[in-house]
Amino acid sequence: MKAMGLVLIFLSLIAFVTPAAAYLNDVVVPTSAETGDTVILLVLGDLPDPCWSIDSVTVTLEDMVATVDITLVDDSGGAGCPQVIVPYEVYPELVFPAPGLWTIHVVDHGGYLPVGDWLGTINVTGEVPAEVETWDSIKAIYR
Repeated sequence: MKAMGLVLIFLSLIAFVTPAAAYLNDVVVPTSAETGDTVILLVLGDLPDPCWSIDSVTVTLEDMVATVDITLVDDSGGAGCPQVIVPYEVYPELVFPAPGLWTIHVVDHGGYLPVGDWLGTINVTGEVPAEVETWDSIKAIYR
Protein backbone atom coordinates (compact mmCIF):
# COMPACT_ATOMS: atom_id res chain seq x y z
CA MET A 1 0.00 0.00 0.00
CA LYS A 2 2.89 2.34 0.80
CA ALA A 3 4.47 1.62 -2.60
CA MET A 4 1.19 2.37 -4.36
CA GLY A 5 1.01 5.76 -2.59
CA LEU A 6 4.57 6.61 -3.67
CA VAL A 7 3.80 5.68 -7.27
CA LEU A 8 0.72 7.93 -7.28
CA ILE A 9 2.70 10.83 -5.82
CA PHE A 10 5.45 10.32 -8.41
CA LEU A 11 2.97 10.23 -11.29
CA SER A 12 1.18 13.36 -10.08
CA LEU A 13 4.51 15.23 -9.87
CA ILE A 14 5.41 14.22 -13.41
CA ALA A 15 2.02 15.39 -14.66
CA PHE A 16 2.45 18.68 -12.80
CA VAL A 17 5.88 19.63 -14.13
CA THR A 18 5.86 18.15 -17.65
CA PRO A 19 4.08 20.44 -20.11
CA ALA A 20 1.70 19.15 -22.72
CA ALA A 21 2.26 19.98 -26.35
CA ALA A 22 1.22 23.29 -27.84
CA TYR A 23 -1.30 23.01 -30.62
CA LEU A 24 -2.05 25.15 -33.62
CA ASN A 25 -5.78 24.49 -33.89
CA ASP A 26 -7.03 26.53 -36.81
CA VAL A 27 -6.28 29.46 -39.08
CA VAL A 28 -9.10 31.50 -40.61
CA VAL A 29 -8.13 33.10 -43.93
CA PRO A 30 -10.37 35.06 -46.28
CA THR A 31 -10.92 33.37 -49.65
CA SER A 32 -9.60 36.38 -51.57
CA ALA A 33 -7.93 39.75 -51.14
CA GLU A 34 -6.88 42.81 -53.14
CA THR A 35 -3.28 43.83 -53.72
CA GLY A 36 -2.23 46.45 -51.16
CA ASP A 37 -5.19 45.85 -48.82
CA THR A 38 -4.62 44.72 -45.23
CA VAL A 39 -5.76 41.15 -44.62
CA ILE A 40 -6.20 40.03 -41.01
CA LEU A 41 -5.88 36.31 -40.24
CA LEU A 42 -7.27 34.61 -37.15
CA VAL A 43 -4.89 32.04 -35.68
CA LEU A 44 -6.27 29.81 -32.91
CA GLY A 45 -4.02 27.62 -30.79
CA ASP A 46 -3.34 26.26 -27.33
CA LEU A 47 -0.44 26.89 -24.99
CA PRO A 48 0.62 23.80 -23.01
CA ASP A 49 0.12 25.47 -19.62
CA PRO A 50 -0.20 28.91 -17.98
CA CYS A 51 3.59 29.29 -17.77
CA TRP A 52 3.89 29.61 -21.57
CA SER A 53 3.20 32.81 -23.50
CA ILE A 54 3.57 34.20 -27.00
CA ASP A 55 6.98 35.84 -27.33
CA SER A 56 6.65 37.17 -30.89
CA VAL A 57 4.62 37.01 -34.08
CA THR A 58 6.60 37.65 -37.27
CA VAL A 59 5.14 37.97 -40.77
CA THR A 60 7.28 37.61 -43.91
CA LEU A 61 6.15 37.71 -47.54
CA GLU A 62 8.53 36.25 -50.10
CA ASP A 63 8.20 34.29 -53.36
CA MET A 64 4.38 34.13 -53.16
CA VAL A 65 4.54 32.63 -49.64
CA ALA A 66 3.28 34.50 -46.58
CA THR A 67 4.83 33.01 -43.44
CA VAL A 68 3.47 33.74 -39.96
CA ASP A 69 5.98 32.62 -37.33
CA ILE A 70 4.63 32.45 -33.76
CA THR A 71 7.34 31.98 -31.14
CA LEU A 72 6.28 30.63 -27.76
CA VAL A 73 8.32 30.99 -24.58
CA ASP A 74 8.33 29.17 -21.23
CA ASP A 75 8.13 31.81 -18.49
CA SER A 76 8.19 29.31 -15.61
CA GLY A 77 11.88 29.70 -14.78
CA GLY A 78 12.04 25.97 -14.08
CA ALA A 79 9.14 25.97 -11.63
CA GLY A 80 6.30 23.52 -12.15
CA CYS A 81 3.03 24.67 -13.67
CA PRO A 82 -0.43 23.14 -13.46
CA GLN A 83 -1.45 21.07 -16.47
CA VAL A 84 -4.08 23.41 -17.87
CA ILE A 85 -4.15 24.08 -21.59
CA VAL A 86 -4.51 27.81 -22.30
CA PRO A 87 -6.14 28.87 -25.59
CA TYR A 88 -4.66 31.75 -27.56
CA GLU A 89 -5.74 33.93 -30.48
CA VAL A 90 -3.40 35.89 -32.74
CA TYR A 91 -4.44 38.34 -35.46
CA PRO A 92 -1.49 38.80 -37.85
CA GLU A 93 -1.90 41.42 -40.57
CA LEU A 94 -0.73 40.81 -44.14
CA VAL A 95 -0.45 43.23 -47.06
CA PHE A 96 0.13 41.38 -50.32
CA PRO A 97 2.37 43.28 -52.77
CA ALA A 98 1.43 41.30 -55.89
CA PRO A 99 -1.57 39.47 -57.31
CA GLY A 100 -1.69 35.69 -57.63
CA LEU A 101 -2.30 32.57 -55.59
CA TRP A 102 -0.36 33.01 -52.34
CA THR A 103 0.50 30.21 -49.93
CA ILE A 104 -0.11 30.97 -46.26
CA HIS A 105 2.24 29.08 -43.91
CA VAL A 106 1.64 29.43 -40.16
CA VAL A 107 4.11 27.94 -37.68
CA ASP A 108 4.12 28.00 -33.88
CA HIS A 109 7.13 26.74 -31.94
CA GLY A 110 9.06 27.22 -28.76
CA GLY A 111 11.84 25.42 -26.94
CA TYR A 112 11.28 21.69 -26.87
CA LEU A 113 7.61 21.86 -27.95
CA PRO A 114 6.56 20.16 -31.17
CA VAL A 115 6.15 22.53 -34.09
CA GLY A 116 2.60 23.43 -35.08
CA ASP A 117 2.29 23.75 -38.83
CA TRP A 118 -0.58 24.96 -41.05
CA LEU A 119 -0.75 25.57 -44.81
CA GLY A 120 -3.45 27.29 -46.85
CA THR A 121 -3.88 29.60 -49.83
CA ILE A 122 -5.44 32.94 -50.69
CA ASN A 123 -6.21 34.36 -54.11
CA VAL A 124 -4.96 37.94 -54.38
CA THR A 125 -6.32 40.07 -57.21
CA GLY A 126 -5.47 43.57 -58.37
CA GLU A 127 -2.51 45.23 -59.98
CA VAL A 128 1.09 45.58 -58.90
CA PRO A 129 1.70 49.16 -57.75
CA ALA A 130 4.08 50.98 -60.14
CA GLU A 131 6.75 51.55 -57.47
CA VAL A 132 6.85 47.82 -56.62
CA GLU A 133 7.08 46.82 -60.28
CA THR A 134 9.89 49.33 -60.87
CA TRP A 135 11.82 48.27 -57.76
CA ASP A 136 11.55 44.58 -58.77
CA SER A 137 12.93 45.46 -62.20
CA ILE A 138 15.88 47.29 -60.64
CA LYS A 139 16.63 44.38 -58.28
CA ALA A 140 16.50 41.92 -61.20
CA ILE A 141 19.29 43.82 -62.98
CA TYR A 142 21.66 43.27 -60.04
CA ARG A 143 20.86 39.59 -59.43
